[in-house]
Amino acid sequence: MPTSTRPSRRLSTTLLVLGVVLSFSSAVCFLLLDLPGAGTALFTGVVVVAAVGFVAERADERRRAAWFAARHGSVAAVAAGLDVDAVRRCRDQQGEVSAVVAVRRQQPDLTLLQAVELVRSL
Repeated sequence: MPTSTRPSRRLSTTLLVLGVVLSFSSAVCFLLLDLPGAGTALFTGVVVVAAVGFVAERADERRRAAWFAARHGSVAAVAAGLDVDAVRRCRDQQGEVSAVVAVRRQQPDLTLLQAVELVRSL
């Protein structure tokens, strides 16, 4: 059964913080301690953290997409529940950004990208 709230990006955020701490500590070791091979260790650490962060971000995106599909089905199904005339009026009178904000107020489960694509398709 799908959860009632949208999944967070907890894993990728944790890895980002870990990567920054690892990079900072490696740079300190490289600059202050002048250890042999510290430059290689710094480079390797940054590459590994970047790769793991990339994989974690993609896993988060897949998990969030699966949650959205289980909860709503598709973006078209969500669009059917919107007040399309009000969104069009908002877009024509106040601009695309205001229309995207109006869509996300009506359907907070939509991502920013989904809301932008939906407004542009109207």
